[in-house]
Amino acid sequence: MGRVVEKKMVVVGDVGCGKTSILSAFSGLQEDIVASVKIGRTQVRVSVVVTTGQEEYHRARTLSYTDADVVVLVFSVDAPGTLVKVENMWWPEVKHFCFDAPLLLVGNKKDLRVAPESTELPVSFEEALQTARKIKASGYIECSAVTKEGIDEMFNRAAQLSLRKNGVRSLCGSCCTCL
Repeated sequence: MGRVVEKKMVVVGDVGCGKTSILSAFSGLQEDIVASVKIGRTQVRVSVVVTTGQEEYHRARTLSYTDADVVVLVFSVDAPGTLVKVENMWWPEVKHFCFDAPLLLVGNKKDLRVAPESTELPVSFEEALQTARKIKASGYIECSAVTKEGIDEMFNRAAQLSLRKNGVRSLCGSCCTCL
């Protein structure tokens, strides 16, 4: 039998990029939850905190970063400005308050990439990957809260990354610790 590890994931991004919808697609809930993900023989219980993207809640949002084991930066694939804000606003804020937590960049609303009514060119996979490298994210995943494509993968990857905080990974319970 493996062990159970408690971790904290903070989800950050602009208003309207789909942070709450991603959570709802995964759990059916629209409030902060505890997601349970199995990695090897380790059960990772991830407390998920979804922050507000509104500027007037900046002070309250920064308190959410305390003890974060992984930070998920979300943008909307159909709104290029949200990716620009990841790089210019969210990443610097996260870097300041969670300098040792791994980052996962998530492009939500991938189902809208080919939407004919879109007035802007959507963010390409390559553009997002380039931003992920620039902000030193540990990975980039695209998902759709509507179709649920990529949702489980996102939570699994975030749980894996949460085990790496401070440079230490424990992926199989008591059998090993990898650096």
